[in-house]
Amino acid sequence: MPQGDYGYKSLYGGGGNHPFQAWGGDLPGTLPYIDGTGEAPAGLLDCARAALPMDFSGNLLVTIWNENTINRYVTQRRGVSLTATNSVLVSGGQDFRPVALDADSRGNIFITDWVLVDYPNHGRGRIWRLSPKPNQPVIRPRPYHAVPKTDRAFEPFKEILSAGSASDLAKLEAAFRSDDAFLRHAAVVALSNPIFRERALDASNDSDFRLRLGALLALRRAKTDESEQLLRTLLRDTHSEIRRMALVWAGEQRFTNLREDLDQAVAGPDTSAALFETYLAAVENLSPPFVETFRDRAKDKASQLTRKLPPGLLESIIRDEGRSVRVRALAIPRLENQDRDGSYRLLAQLLRYHDGALQREAIRSLGRSSHENAVEDFRNLVAFLEALK
Repeated sequence: MPQGDYGYKSLYGGGGNHPFQAWGGDLPGTLPYIDGTGEAPAGLLDCARAALPMDFSGNLLVTIWNENTINRYVTQRRGVSLTATNSVLVSGGQDFRPVALDADSRGNIFITDWVLVDYPNHGRGRIWRLSPKPNQPVIRPRPYHAVPKTDRAFEPFKEILSAGSASDLAKLEAAFRSDDAFLRHAAVVALSNPIFRERALDASNDSDFRLRLGALLALRRAKTDESEQLLRTLLRDTHSEIRRMALVWAGEQRFTNLREDLDQAVAGPDTSAALFETYLAAVENLSPPFVETFRDRAKDKASQLTRKLPPGLLESIIRDEGRSVRVRALAIPRLENQDRDGSYRLLAQLLRYHDGALQREAIRSLGRSSHENAVEDFRNLVAFLEALK
């Protein structure tokens, strides 16, 4: 997909659980996959190139090394893209490690099998052939160098992506309101064109949050000169998804001048756990040690870069009665060294706090505590609650 972002960023590791990463298009501006494979597919084959039963038309075959299988993916149309359901076509034991697969001009499928889980060249690999049964109706294999068929369902994507004049703005705005992530992506790419810069800036203040979000993503992609000034407004937006992506933008670009402005993104009672985690990740990216290490390329690998929250930040959030109770409660599970006297006393104080959300989080944390006063404090809490009845 032209200029597609599927959510992976090597800076944040391969786990896929960093707030700036996404798996299935769940972060605005990222695209969903067709279907999951359990692990990275080692090989993929379009069934149009193989002599397979007729109901395999439009399907894909995928080798999954670590699951010892070749899976069949039955595709269905999803807007301008596809989704799929999968099932196991070939399964083997622990000594079946399928990797590459391809078809010859007759449609026979050939599969390389590494046999062992070992990576070194051990000389014990195999090649398998998968052929149709005689006298069975099968797909007529498409030649390897055949011109791909035109997918007319993809035309709206190409039309939006090629937008380049003021007359196309209505199409872009309609695409931003679409449920199709790929059409929204095409509109973001198009709106990032310098010719639309003024319209993108105007749209960042539109009453429709979908247009504001689209404009944010387009301006982020364009790396506009007004980035920091614009982000100060977007970090205060009324819609949480826009504030979330403003945090991602500020954190990715390490706009240290915006550190104090980040707090505005989690100032409201609508702050979700995902938004709060994104806030913390942005704070980590703006911390001077991380910024300096990244700038100076002081580490050989991205995985060696250390991101840490400023000391005392979470405790200060929990103590700050000027913040929403929701945000203070979200900070409690992240509090480190909860058995340390200072952290423990803070949690113990919250046991009698009048708000249930803070009480519940404090109880959960202290329930895992090994502090010497934990049992006694819980007894006192029970007695206190009984007295209120």
